[in-house]
Amino acid sequence: MDDHERDAFLAGPYVGALSLARADGSPLVLPIWYRWDGTAVRLWTDPAFPWVARLPSEPRVAFAVFEHAVPFRAVSIRGMAAIRTGTFAELRDEAHAIVARYIDPAAVDRTVDSYDRGTPKAIVTIVPSSIRALVNS
Repeated sequence: MDDHERDAFLAGPYVGALSLARADGSPLVLPIWYRWDGTAVRLWTDPAFPWVARLPSEPRVAFAVFEHAVPFRAVSIRGMAAIRTGTFAELRDEAHAIVARYIDPAAVDRTVDSYDRGTPKAIVTIVPSSIRALVNS
């Protein structure tokens, strides 16, 4: 898979799998919606989640996207995660871009706005140190 094919694959509506180390060293894998912008993975989340709170002390992560049917394409990314925390209004555009990849366009605004509870939100950005793209057919 070349870079163009990889980017096209990552633009598909697949759920990503984020992997990081818990404080005790055991692995944690989370399914999560994402957006690939051609250079980094963006995740929209709540900064109060324990996995987000873990990232400042251990920013190394792995992120995978894969399909469950032939040709069984997959992309595996290793990199460093950085957190940008802000108000819902400050991060809404990125949240909208992520959610819009997964649901009916008519429901995106309503869905995104349903998360505005007056608490901070976060965008986690994963900058790849390595990317491996595979076709397993």
